[in-house]
Amino acid sequence: MRLRPALSAVSLACLGALSLSAASPALAQAGLDVTVLLRESRVPAARILVRVSNASTGYTADGRADDQGRIRFDGLGTSGLYRVEVPVTATTAAGLADGLALRNGATRSVVVLVGARQEAVLDEVSVTGEASFAEVNRTNAEVSATLTPREIMALPIEGRDITRALFRLPGVTQATGFYPEAPNVSVNGANPLFVTYLLDGLDNNEQFLGGTRQNVPIGFVQDVTALTSAFSAQYGRTGNGVISVTTKSGGNRVSGEGFYLTRPGSVIDGTIRVGGNELPQRDLLGNPVKEGFMRQQIGGAVGGPVRRDRTFYFVN
Repeated sequence: MRLRPALSAVSLACLGALSLSAASPALAQAGLDVTVLLRESRVPAARILVRVSNASTGYTADGRADDQGRIRFDGLGTSGLYRVEVPVTATTAAGLADGLALRNGATRSVVVLVGARQEAVLDEVSVTGEASFAEVNRTNAEVSATLTPREIMALPIEGRDITRALFRLPGVTQATGFYPEAPNVSVNGANPLFVTYLLDGLDNNEQFLGGTRQNVPIGFVQDVTALTSAFSAQYGRTGNGVISVTTKSGGNRVSGEGFYLTRPGSVIDGTIRVGGNELPQRDLLGNPVKEGFMRQQIGGAVGGPVRRDRTFYFVN
């Protein structure tokens, strides 16, 4: 066990994984780029106060935007959801961007709109819906797509293997190798052996057979992103694509999950016949299955605080 940045993970053999994280901004691995504009004119709101907070980890930071209405918060953890607030001033109303999840090793760009502060006596008030913030990637030109925790939870994923969910992302297709243990993900139709896999920003490539070195159960995945083109040189070492997994960590609230999955096996299995001969069924790796597709899967996860607002744990 060792201390790691917020939401980083230590895998323990093939039976589970443990994360012990500290809410120290200096050790975290994500960023947030905020631009504040006046709603009516889209002119930058210069020198305005911006507050970033995360209720899950107790993190709060204040800063003032520059003359272009921009401010960047670096060294943020990926645990929980962030909230960007622009307090009321003498000339502007409040602005808000809520529910912001950060990806490991990336900077998220958000534009917050604030209206002019006016006071008037009205006979009638009409309320119309309009987004108070928008997301525009002002940091780089990467083409990528992400599966959020909500989507990962809702998707049926065979074998709880996170790579089986990547086919839902644009630019990612299922690959068929010439040996049973070949990687099953291809990016932009290229050779699946050249896909790079990252786990919390660290190399997770199996150097002999290809694919991932350490499989991550879906209960330990915060989000997974497929970078298909024009990504930063910091990823490097591939002319194909990058699959980046950010793992979960605990917060101030104790939470977790438990599951049990069973499948009877040969009782409900069908048969495959070719030319009158019955063929053996095969598993995901192409190996013959003699006793049918019987499954007994059980597992769970729990995370919470070791010290509130400072240190957290997550066990899967």
